[in-house]
Amino acid sequence: MSYDLVDITPQDVKFIFEPRKQSSCSIRLANKSDKHVAFKVKTTNPKKYSVRPNVGVFSPKASRDVTITMQAQREPPLDMICKDKFLVQATAVPEETSEEHVISEMFSKDGEKYVQENKLRVVLVSPSNSPVLLPVNEVHSHPPQNVLADDVFGSVKVGTFPELTENIELKQENGTGLVEKKPLETKAKKDVSELESLKEMMKSKLNELELQLSAAEATIARLTEERREIAQDRASLQKELAVMTSKKVVRKVQVGFPLMYVVMVAVISITLGCLLGRL
Repeated sequence: MSYDLVDITPQDVKFIFEPRKQSSCSIRLANKSDKHVAFKVKTTNPKKYSVRPNVGVFSPKASRDVTITMQAQREPPLDMICKDKFLVQATAVPEETSEEHVISEMFSKDGEKYVQENKLRVVLVSPSNSPVLLPVNEVHSHPPQNVLADDVFGSVKVGTFPELTENIELKQENGTGLVEKKPLETKAKKDVSELESLKEMMKSKLNELELQLSAAEATIARLTEERREIAQDRASLQKELAVMTSKKVVRKVQVGFPLMYVVMVAVISITLGCLLGRL
């Protein structure tokens, strides 16, 4: 299928689906016109996908790669059929237009303005059906069906299935047969070792936190005891100060004679003196 402004390859957005793992793919936009073209990529499920870049401008005869990332999903959809779609819009723009100037209004169809629109469907494939796993010496992991049929009908007889199994196992050990099992086992062992190391690291961190918590509790207990002792010392000092203050007041009261007492003694002395003088 040919387009007026932009060629899009591939025409499907294909993801390798693995539970609880992100998956990414890319599409290429090629400007086949003699004009500067602005593009925008939209999806029916924006929370599920991340598009980088989702807008842009490229010059004539240039191309741009767009990376689309699907967020990790817990379970695959029924029959691995996904109803999500992507919409790629493209329109001609002036030469001085930059990516910062690309807005949604540029792609609205009004008047004589031409906007190219292409819908891309989402295709999900399982890891076993993807071309990522390659056999040794770049030979397909599954032999051609005609060769397999010849081997089966030409050599298998009644009661010879164990021999066929032994031959397959021998070929796998010699490295000339299927090699998908070994990478999977290696990956599983690697994952187990990584989990073990992560577990040990978490244990050490937990022990460190427990030690720090014990030290903090001991410090809190020591500070609480010191505070209690300080409060007791302060109370005893206040009592001693109160006793000393009361003693000082008593002493001040007891020092010297009262003025009335002195006056009375003086009057009595004068009276006695006068009486004695008359005698």
